[in-house]
Amino acid sequence: MLPTLSQTGKYKRQIIEFKGYNHNSSIDDGEFFDMRNLTSSYYPALSPRKPRGTVREETLANPYGLFAKNKLAYVDSSVFFYDNFPRGTVWDGEKQFVSMGAYILIFPDKAYYNTETEEYGFLQRTYVASGNVTYVPCLIDGTPSTDGLYARITSGGITEGFKQYDGVTISQSSVTSLNKTAIIQAVGTGEAGPYIVIPGKITASSQSGGILIERTVPDMDFLTEHENRVWGCSSEKHEIYACKLGDPFNWNCFEGISTDSYAATVGSDGDFTGAITYAGYVLFFKEDCVHKIYGSKPSNFQIFENDVRGVKKGCEKSLCIVNEILFYLSQSGVVAYEGSTPSIVSYQFGDKAYSGAAAGGIGDKYYISMTDGTLWYLFVYDVRLNMWHLEDNTHALYFAYLDNALYYIDSDKKIKTVSGNDDEIIPWYGQFSDMPEKSHNKKYVSKLSFILELENGSIFDIEIMYENTGVWEKLASVTGKIKKSINVSVPVKRADFYTVKLSGVGGFKLYSMMKTLSEGSDL
Repeated sequence: MLPTLSQTGKYKRQIIEFKGYNHNSSIDDGEFFDMRNLTSSYYPALSPRKPRGTVREETLANPYGLFAKNKLAYVDSSVFFYDNFPRGTVWDGEKQFVSMGAYILIFPDKAYYNTETEEYGFLQRTYVASGNVTYVPCLIDGTPSTDGLYARITSGGITEGFKQYDGVTISQSSVTSLNKTAIIQAVGTGEAGPYIVIPGKITASSQSGGILIERTVPDMDFLTEHENRVWGCSSEKHEIYACKLGDPFNWNCFEGISTDSYAATVGSDGDFTGAITYAGYVLFFKEDCVHKIYGSKPSNFQIFENDVRGVKKGCEKSLCIVNEILFYLSQSGVVAYEGSTPSIVSYQFGDKAYSGAAAGGIGDKYYISMTDGTLWYLFVYDVRLNMWHLEDNTHALYFAYLDNALYYIDSDKKIKTVSGNDDEIIPWYGQFSDMPEKSHNKKYVSKLSFILELENGSIFDIEIMYENTGVWEKLASVTGKIKKSINVSVPVKRADFYTVKLSGVGGFKLYSMMKTLSEGSDL
């Protein structure tokens, strides 16, 4: 904002900064009470957003998730896709993805895809013996020994899907001391067939089928990866878990060593609402608190609770890191969290409350799609400029960032990018708040002037509404012919207050808006 310029009987006020969306009753010059499809990319000038891009022309049937790990991954109905090729079958329903090493882990299915070997499978394994099962005392490597402290269990197919050091639960064994959770010490094949070795001092015996061996993964609501472990939480059991170090297949290895799995109960009330790894810590959110994990191994893991604004229920997909700051939708609005106390960054939303949020980030910008209960909105927060812009009514279901592009799946069930090469006609508008310009010293606005640049074929309209009548009057309409700066001036009738709306289609840059104020009488 430049200082007011004055001359005899006339005063001029110039706006050269256009500051974005602010849906409050009292806002600054250059802010907009309402808008569509405007951007901060050319700040301080005002301009429409860039066209978006469509990655996949085919419409998905039932999109259930989007993820990025070297290539895009997504689930459509009951099929998991990686790099647009089907890789495995899942159950219908919403998915969460976790990256760990070469693996993409898919929950709640507890499935995995190895991006290097292209192997697809499931983390859990269940074995039920149908033939003869023999038990032989042995040494730790499986060598039979009557003085052995280990049990070799032999049965057809028993080694399939299991490996050394898996934590398994055994039940329905005729050797009752072996019905327990144990660590497989060895797997192999002997004269009698394939076997596994577990701790246990036994005598030789056998049974006909029946034994059940399971490697299980807990049911978890939200997951994240940190320092080569997958972490998860369960609202039903009020528990937090971590897999064995480097091994997402194992969650029940408890030998008192640094690579063990981990499980703990938390005492806070309410359901978990989200999880993320941020600034070197694992964070588990509830609506009114965050649990932060400290430590480097199970023996020194500690869970600290901080009573702060947490993630609003149903908004776990709003968690996103932009410029090393964590953003998410809380019950109070969008917050920025840098490790201690979150701070509200969405006061510009006024008294509107939103829910159902999903978000993604690229560059300095945080994109968040959410609903007020009636309509969906796609907002963009420029972290560097501390400005919001409302783009349109896009309902983005999921976001994923890959190779300097931000992808999303919208309610039209197409995979798109926030910027691309689509031949998109972009209608835009920006409505200022009511401008009470009649003052005690009898000045009033007599003219509005604009300096702008229009692209060929673009349209720039200027409308005004006096005294909140609900009737818009068009003051000017300009169509771009060649790309050059244009100066547009329009007269304004004398009124106690008025509202100005700028709208149009196509590319433009608005550099300046000037109000000319004239002196009048008391009448």
